[in-house]
Amino acid sequence: MACHEISALRLGLLAISGQDDTATKSKETKELGELLKREGYLKNLAEAKNLADLRQCYEECVTSLEERLAKLKANNEDYGYTQALLVVSKKIELELTELTSSFDRFNNDLNEMHVFMHEVLDE
Repeated sequence: MACHEISALRLGLLAISGQDDTATKSKETKELGELLKREGYLKNLAEAKNLADLRQCYEECVTSLEERLAKLKANNEDYGYTQALLVVSKKIELELTELTSSFDRFNNDLNEMHVFMHEVLDE
């Protein structure tokens, strides 16, 4: 997960959360520049419409990074840096998984509360 991926992820999170943070959006859009016009996982990540899309696009980023690491030899000067990026990417992946799980739990809790309200009020 390099700077471009983080910028694209932030843009996607802003979009799906409904936040209107123009300063952040402007900063991240400037960081990505022409990359936002190219088809691919960065553009898709930045333009995600929902959490499921965001996670899928992010997984594409991680896969790309894993493929890059697999092609490097251990004595390559970029190997350690790429490994560190993969560790950071795993942490972000875990956070996105937790965010999704939290959202699902909240939705399930609302359903249980709704059912309970009917049980109490319909007696």
